[in-house]
Amino acid sequence: MAEIDLVFLWHMHQPFYGDPVAGFYPMPWVRLHGLKGYYDMPLLLEQFPQISFNINLTPSLLKQLRDYTELNIYDEYHQLSLKPAAELTPSEKIFLLRNFFLCRADTMILPHQGFQRLLAKRGTQPGTDLERAASDFSNQEFTDLQTWFNLTWFGFKARERFPELKELLRKGAGFSEDEKKRVLEIQRQILDGLLPLYRQLYSQGRLEISTTPFYHPILPLLCDTGVAHEASPGISLPSRFSWPQDAFDQVKSGLDYAEQSLGKRPEGMWPAENAVSDQALRIIAENGVKWANTDEQLLKKTRPGKNRAELVYHPYRFQDTDLKLVFRDQEISDIISFNYSQLDAETAVADFIRRLDAIKKQLDRLGRARGLVLIALDGENPWESFPESGREFLNLLFEKLAAEPGVKTTNLAQALKNYEPEPLYHLAPGTWIKGNFEIWIGHPEENQAWEYLNLVRRDAEEMFKSAQGPALELAKNELYAAEGSDWFWWYGDDFYSEIDTEFDNIFRTHLKNVYLALGKAPPLLLEEPVKFDHPVKLTQKPLGFISPIIDGRESNFYEWQDAGVFDVLKVLQGYYSQEPHFSKIYFGCDSLNLFLRLDPNRPEQIREQLTVEIRFEKPFVVQIKFPYNLEKEPHQKFSVRLCRSGEECVFENDSIRKNRIFELAIPFADLGFQAGQQAWFRVYVCKDDRELARYPRDGLVSFTIPGPDFESRMWNV
Repeated sequence: MAEIDLVFLWHMHQPFYGDPVAGFYPMPWVRLHGLKGYYDMPLLLEQFPQISFNINLTPSLLKQLRDYTELNIYDEYHQLSLKPAAELTPSEKIFLLRNFFLCRADTMILPHQGFQRLLAKRGTQPGTDLERAASDFSNQEFTDLQTWFNLTWFGFKARERFPELKELLRKGAGFSEDEKKRVLEIQRQILDGLLPLYRQLYSQGRLEISTTPFYHPILPLLCDTGVAHEASPGISLPSRFSWPQDAFDQVKSGLDYAEQSLGKRPEGMWPAENAVSDQALRIIAENGVKWANTDEQLLKKTRPGKNRAELVYHPYRFQDTDLKLVFRDQEISDIISFNYSQLDAETAVADFIRRLDAIKKQLDRLGRARGLVLIALDGENPWESFPESGREFLNLLFEKLAAEPGVKTTNLAQALKNYEPEPLYHLAPGTWIKGNFEIWIGHPEENQAWEYLNLVRRDAEEMFKSAQGPALELAKNELYAAEGSDWFWWYGDDFYSEIDTEFDNIFRTHLKNVYLALGKAPPLLLEEPVKFDHPVKLTQKPLGFISPIIDGRESNFYEWQDAGVFDVLKVLQGYYSQEPHFSKIYFGCDSLNLFLRLDPNRPEQIREQLTVEIRFEKPFVVQIKFPYNLEKEPHQKFSVRLCRSGEECVFENDSIRKNRIFELAIPFADLGFQAGQQAWFRVYVCKDDRELARYPRDGLVSFTIPGPDFESRMWNV
């Protein structure tokens, strides 16, 4: 019977969450996945010495791991985990209740009685009153929550190597501050040892490591977005984006960084999203890459009507280059990713072996002595769906494979030695999803994001000519980070997460940082979200015209009585890990003017040199800025910058007063707002043009510009 060279290729990746200009990481996923899949998978090789496989480490992941371990940069979730529960502010407590259950409930919360009890006490229904829940939680319960969120992310190898983790899992409640700190110390110990572990296994040949273009871009779309037409005739596309030099630079810098991080230059490359085209493959080959992998769908589109086994289970040589192409078995790869977690380990492994036997028989019928079966999939996210992070399934799978006759579980560098590659002069362009690019381009949101990227890329071409040194390097890196595929993944209707708008914000932050790194002001257009938030529920809708005295104080109770009100402390306090800068936001109008009022949360504590930005996102972008202080300046002004139909204008207005509160008035005529238009805004607090907080955190304050008949009816809010 035919023999099989079985290659597992695990893809380890996280988008670049960091804001290098601000020196800040808003999300914890690199750190937390580092305790699970990134740690479990290489240690399996020590357990099964007769087996080898491939791991793909993206440079954007490597950079963030190194930031954690070499620069001691940590995320907001880690900092709030460290803080003693007795010292947590009210808003920090609500932040914990909102965010420290962000893990898969059926495998990471419900199996643990202590964690499950905390979730039940907080509440699981949308719209849960987190302020009320926070008042019901004791300091001990907050300590338990901090501990559980960090404890539950440890994979099975960490629990084996640190028995005290198992003791804490059994304890379940009543954790001490010292026990919580120990959990975080173990996290740090694992992260510190992660890259040395990979380097050791890689240098010993026990593991082959490949990499990806640096910031995980879709190479064919960087080369020319028109390629999407080939995969999807009739698709609606944005203005043409064609920067093949960026594709080349992302490939080269990715290989360089992986070599610097791992001590050895990878020979293989996983193109982000398995996205390839002839032009992209030529660029990969020009950088000396020996092999690249992609999806079997593209091979079947290139050579329709061919027998699948005849097509898929051997390598190809691309055109006249030294680049070999290998195609993943889509069916088996996806079954591991999406189905086996629902089966018991024995049933799943038996099904896997049965599928290998079926491939052997297909190869026999073709008269082939051996075949290369590539199982290529996400190496981190599937294990959240498995009990105990896939421990039983993976252990049993590799145990069976180590003893399976006619199957050698190896890495691609070794497997490719057994084959003479078949020539391939053209490959249909596409990705691993449906063989096209429609997840990342074609939807109005996706196309708008490409328009933003195109604008910044054209500006960058000019700005880079006069830039040099670290500023130029930072600007280029921020541009390339914005070219990553992950931001486009969350645009459109295909996928949803609770933090879609946060991804949109990170994408636009990278774009704005291209300008800021070079000392330039970003275009105001970039303040307009690609993915618009929903209007927030107001504490009070506007009830009628108002005519407040603009003097920076509440002159009388009635002057803002009929205004719209957004109560920051009551409505969305749980979004903020620090004390909010404002307690309430008021807005209203008369027939000619818009009035805005901001009430500082703690006026006596305003000391920092910060800036307030009231930013309208509809009907078009308007930015109103003034210093965040309550000093009684003799000539107080605020600046207005607006972008309408692609044209920017800037002017000043002196109708602002600051005393105990901030009050300002601005004519609708100056803003260019028309009766009947929807106006959406939120308030930002910034330091050196860097956002510190925004209110509301998610969603925007929305109202309709009133017309002459407003007094005869209610505002439509």
